[in-house]
Amino acid sequence: MVVLTRETPTMPRPTHVAHIVADVQARIESGEWPPGHRLPSIREMRILYDCSETPVKTATRILEATGWVEGRVGLGVFVAERPPRHSGTGRPDPVA
Repeated sequence: MVVLTRETPTMPRPTHVAHIVADVQARIESGEWPPGHRLPSIREMRILYDCSETPVKTATRILEATGWVEGRVGLGVFVAERPPRHSGTGRPDPVA
């Protein structure tokens, strides 16, 4: 039986993933990364967040699943044209 711990390479540390997701959302909400902006590559994000590829990919999947970004095959990951909006609750506001 394999026991997965925080140090298991196949499991990203939740703090890395949460930090990346929160930082990307903040950059989008502040306008630093406007709709249509191409996010840095996986390699660039690894350097930016000082982590391995796995938490970057996990965070990107979460951001895509929640509507913040859109992946385009062969082109990269881009800020969604209509990213979710927050009202300070920590959750996206309902789409009007």
